[in-house]
Amino acid sequence: MQTNYSENIDCHRANMPAAVHVGDMVGIIAPASPIKNEFLCQGELYLQNMGFKTMTAKNIFHRMHHVAGSVQDRLDDMYQMFTHDEVKAVFAARGGYGSVHLLDQLDYALLAEYPKLLVGYSDITALQLALWSKIRLSSLSGPMVATEMARPDTINDLLLRSILAGTLPEANKLASAYLQDDNVRFLRAKNVVVRGRLLGGTLSVLSALAGTPYFPDLTGAVLILEERGERIYQLDRYLSHLRLAGVFEQVAMVVVGALMLPDPRENYLLPGFINNFFAADSFPLISGFCYGHCPRSFIFPQGIDVEFNLTERSISFLSHWVL
Repeated sequence: MQTNYSENIDCHRANMPAAVHVGDMVGIIAPASPIKNEFLCQGELYLQNMGFKTMTAKNIFHRMHHVAGSVQDRLDDMYQMFTHDEVKAVFAARGGYGSVHLLDQLDYALLAEYPKLLVGYSDITALQLALWSKIRLSSLSGPMVATEMARPDTINDLLLRSILAGTLPEANKLASAYLQDDNVRFLRAKNVVVRGRLLGGTLSVLSALAGTPYFPDLTGAVLILEERGERIYQLDRYLSHLRLAGVFEQVAMVVVGALMLPDPRENYLLPGFINNFFAADSFPLISGFCYGHCPRSFIFPQGIDVEFNLTERSISFLSHWVL
């Protein structure tokens, strides 16, 4: 059996936050785009129905132009929730745009003293990868309060609860189901087991971070990508930027999640485009994976040691991400 194995899989110890259980308090922040109260309330109700208590940040409804308040407002909200004794995890209300403003202003040393899961994806990818790059703080790429949680039938509740609590056997079983979906496609995957750190998120955000101090080391990593609302030439631009930055010379495997084109009539072009873009690479490629801006999206801890067994179609988290 061929095995792709990352030699540096254990070279960095993650800064591990606490697990989140029923009855715990979770905080809600808006570090990117502004939010609407009605959607926030619906999302809070979802969390409360899951058994969590909720606390919203003091500046959560602020707005400055196209973002959810000034940089200082958003920094203060992060510090409020990360340092609050009763708050066990911090959920983003939504993505959109604006997280990048915080990256060079965050007090990473302070956040390292109060390690907590930051839950979100899309534009929140920037914060999550910065936290991993700077202080090895693992976070959850998962649903957000004023978007997915405002329409909770789109969330894999069992996987979310399992990932928050860190229940490893159950999480592995639930994660493996995503690799067994009939829509998943494989390239260069015969008799392959891939191990590495699972990192990634929204493609445009990754492309924007490449070449900055907030972009993670992807040597031997399993890179997972998704995107929404971009034309194929824009996807090509982002992927080409990553290629020119040397990213695809480093990774052990690429997993392509949902790529939601503005015109659904063009979706048939995506499989051929993805296979052609990665045709000359040597690493295994998975595409059509249910991750990103899609119903019941895959949820994962950033930086987790993971194994993808492409023969048995199983996913195993190899290390713990919460205490």
